[in-house]
Amino acid sequence: MKDQKEKNKKIKVIPMEFSEYIFLCRKGTPIKNSTYDTALFKICDKVGMKRFSMHVLRHTFATRCIEAGMKPKTLQILLGHSNIGITMNLYVHTTEEEKQKEIELVAEALKVI
Repeated sequence: MKDQKEKNKKIKVIPMEFSEYIFLCRKGTPIKNSTYDTALFKICDKVGMKRFSMHVLRHTFATRCIEAGMKPKTLQILLGHSNIGITMNLYVHTTEEEKQKEIELVAEALKVI
């Protein structure tokens, strides 16, 4: 991030609305998502794994945040969603491991002593 900030100092004109951004192209505007996807695809191809997009990483981040105990409202704000339903219904996914963990919690709670 520090290297990128240094790189940005060489950009001749940065529009005010993007002055706080870290990842800017030569024109001083935010780098397009497709640029990140292209770079990620090249990495996937190089190591021989199935391609995935930056958007998939965003979904994974959301899921891991909830699994780690982050409050849904906090995640909503971090992701920039106006509606909590978008955050929880479209971005957060339940893994098989999480389902099993929850079932075990219920089973433990229902045990009769």
